[in-house]
Amino acid sequence: MKQIADYQIEIQADFPEYWQGVGVSYTSWDHVITGCGFTCGEAFDDCLEQIAMGDIEIPEDLESHEFNFRKEMTACDFMGTTDTTENEETPLFYVSVFFNIDYKA
Repeated sequence: MKQIADYQIEIQADFPEYWQGVGVSYTSWDHVITGCGFTCGEAFDDCLEQIAMGDIEIPEDLESHEFNFRKEMTACDFMGTTDTTENEETPLFYVSVFFNIDYKA
């Protein structure tokens, strides 16, 4: 099982058709995995699940990470909007974990 050497978490909220995505080009990171959900907690859990599916061991400090705001917060609350009629879609949270693998472990 691969182990994460170091990581960084990025949290975004946007409408699905406008979310630009993330990448590792021109960064010090080798990998990025993103989860999405209606709440920050859902998005974070989705991201952790995808990491685990890649046969990567999730460090305890990442798994128990506490956000600076409530995990139940919706993307609408985060964005300060309640009007979804313009896009007829609900905005989502996108939680990305950028990380490097410790190949020596």
